[in-house]
Amino acid sequence: MAPAAAFSDSEGNLKATFSFLNCTLQHQRLNRKEWAQLEQQVRDWAKAFGDMSVEVDVLFESNHRVLPTGAHVPSGFIKRIQFPDGTTKCFYFPNDDTLNKNWTQFEIECD
Repeated sequence: MAPAAAFSDSEGNLKATFSFLNCTLQHQRLNRKEWAQLEQQVRDWAKAFGDMSVEVDVLFESNHRVLPTGAHVPSGFIKRIQFPDGTTKCFYFPNDDTLNKNWTQFEIECD
């Protein structure tokens, strides 16, 4: 789930993001709104503070949706962002229409 814009430093890195290994089924409004806004914020933080570590956990509840094709739809996502100074921010996004909330409303305590 690495955004292409974060890997545009070389053609090889950019091409590597366009792979089925780097994707998951995500609600279109989440992907185009709050998730995309947080991705942009991470790029802004990286420009201001330096290299950062970003991890995404793809969550599947026991009753998660399975499409007729057999594809499993994640229930949600946790994004952990570690800053160069060691501080961490975490966000939980349900894989649903987020009703145009601000991305900051999805911040949670990191484990």
